[in-house]
Amino acid sequence: MTTSDVALIKRNIRYARTSVHPKLPNSLSELHDSLCVYEIKTNKLEKFLLVNDKPNGIVGFSMISNLEVLCKVQHIYIDGTFKSCPKFFMQVFTIHGLHNDNYVPLIYFLLQNKHTETYVQLFKHVLHHCDTNGFLFSPTYVHIDFESAIHSAVRHVLPTAQIKGCRFHLGQSWWR
Repeated sequence: MTTSDVALIKRNIRYARTSVHPKLPNSLSELHDSLCVYEIKTNKLEKFLLVNDKPNGIVGFSMISNLEVLCKVQHIYIDGTFKSCPKFFMQVFTIHGLHNDNYVPLIYFLLQNKHTETYVQLFKHVLHHCDTNGFLFSPTYVHIDFESAIHSAVRHVLPTAQIKGCRFHLGQSWWR
């Protein structure tokens, strides 16, 4: 096998890959548009794309069975990460629930910023999708870090929920 053979094989693999997989988006707008075109499903063939909010830059992933669990749990745990976030987004934001003594990830969001209004819109999407599917999202306890924007959004959208600080994040803030 020669160098030109390897180059030909690489070119053929790249051509085969691009004929099967969609082109990667070059902008946030293209990303939102491509999410409208491709139907994202789980291995159980459940629809996985929950929210594609182009004006607010919010993309959310979950499925109806997860929303059902979310609405049954009393304790939800919310956290965002900034280090491992895909292109065009600032934060991966997750909502977990304490279900059968296990912490279960239930919803994943990609967010462009950390603004209170973005978090409010995110929770409104959750409320809407739960309501649309006949579920009531009304957690008793919301465990979150000490970011004021999330606290404000939770107080605004879930006024009856009791906010609990997260010991892990408290320790992190002390360490910094």
